[in-house]
Amino acid sequence: AEVALRDAYNVHSRIGNEQGAANALDGLGNAYGAQSKFQEAENALTEACKIHRRFSSELGVGKALVGLGEIYKAQSRNQEAENALKEAYEIHSRIGNMQGRANALSCLGEVYRLQSRNQESEKALSEAHEIHSVIGNDLGAADAMGGLGETYRAQSRNQEAENALREAHEIHSRIGNERGAANALVGLGHVHRAQSKYQEAEKAFKEAHVIHSRMGNEIDVANALEGLGGIYRAQSKYLEAEDALKKAHETYSRIGNALRVGSALHELGLLYSDQDMYEEARSSLCQALTAYDRVESAYGRARTLTALAQLYQEENQSSQAEVLLTEALTISVSIAHKEGQANASVILAQVLQSQSKYGEAAEALTQAEAIFARMGDNHRRATVLDRLGDVYHTQAKYTEAEESYHLAQAIYSSTSDGRGAAVELRSLGALYGAQGRHHDAEEQFAQARIASAGIADDDGELMALDGLMVTCGFQHKFAEMRSYCLAACEIYARTGNPVSEICADVLGLIQDS
Repeated sequence: AEVALRDAYNVHSRIGNEQGAANALDGLGNAYGAQSKFQEAENALTEACKIHRRFSSELGVGKALVGLGEIYKAQSRNQEAENALKEAYEIHSRIGNMQGRANALSCLGEVYRLQSRNQESEKALSEAHEIHSVIGNDLGAADAMGGLGETYRAQSRNQEAENALREAHEIHSRIGNERGAANALVGLGHVHRAQSKYQEAEKAFKEAHVIHSRMGNEIDVANALEGLGGIYRAQSKYLEAEDALKKAHETYSRIGNALRVGSALHELGLLYSDQDMYEEARSSLCQALTAYDRVESAYGRARTLTALAQLYQEENQSSQAEVLLTEALTISVSIAHKEGQANASVILAQVLQSQSKYGEAAEALTQAEAIFARMGDNHRRATVLDRLGDVYHTQAKYTEAEESYHLAQAIYSSTSDGRGAAVELRSLGALYGAQGRHHDAEEQFAQARIASAGIADDDGELMALDGLMVTCGFQHKFAEMRSYCLAACEIYARTGNPVSEICADVLGLIQDS
């Protein structure tokens, strides 16, 4: 296609048909973009836009601007993307081209999502979906619905994400768009992974892989493999994960898509880090940085710097980690990527805690919590609040710690996350115990035990029972302490796990008495 379009451009240019040349340039720009040849794509679309403006072809200008918006988006040049797409939207609205208007909105919604501006993303994609539905453009409606699914997923609104992506899959399947159906399955795979539904996630990625393989879409085949690699990694199936990710990397390398090469290398780095293979992890992440730098992906560089910083922190190289995180934060701020800022701030808090800089750690976590709150990502917000409570607890700032734990518990409860709510109840129990409020501590541990037992979380129930044994001991409630110890022993006997130190100590007391 690229050769044919280049020939068409040369012919139109030679005979002086500038509008024909501009149309060929539009096609070339899209072809270059699909290959991650962003500079060539930008040059072609910019020239096409100039020609269309010279001939007052507003339709041509609008289409070229949407293409430019896509290219800028792929390079994390979000402000330039937003400017181009907003102008395209205004042009298409003025000339009454509803499909062009909807296309601009769909891309604009993706740009907003990449900046964690999820409310704006949802609004743009919802409007795009409505327009496509009104004009009967099923393909556009399905694409917009898929985009909405990704926006919901970015906020951990997993059920809404699943519903949207299933609808997108149904539409694509109905109109015979196999590629769109397969891409929706990839999105569903990521949602199922976030829900820890690993079998369903694996099934979705494998089905997408089969469809893309049948169609010969190499980059899409590799995308499905990369998703599978992530699922295998989440289940600690390290050999399968490495095989899938390496195959994805080989494909991306062969077709020259440096952006996706960086992504696969990034995932391999995380995989090696999970296995404490630090040299391999560092090598993969550094290669990912090189790939991202080749296509000037600020987003890719920032996320990989954050991953490298985490690696250095795990190796107790906190100074090096801090340097990398400072750069990651600077980049994320410059491209207005809120999620990147929050993720880097969370790792920075770990670094600062290891340096006993608890005040600065609390400040970093507070910033991350505020970002996740604005994003509507309740799960990660609660996780950060729990960490913040721990920092305050370490500083003996008991009031602030209690507020953080209570807010995290409320969030987990509102999202029906029983495991998370139980964690906060145990944290509150430990906090009250540290203050000598043993009756209050006992109450929290008792609630935590009930919560964990209700979801068959043996580990959580055992930790709650440990807390109950300790706090009953402080109150000289030895009969209750004995009862809790025997209840724990029943769980240990059933699961075959060794008893905890606390349980073993209490057993010794019981046997001596």
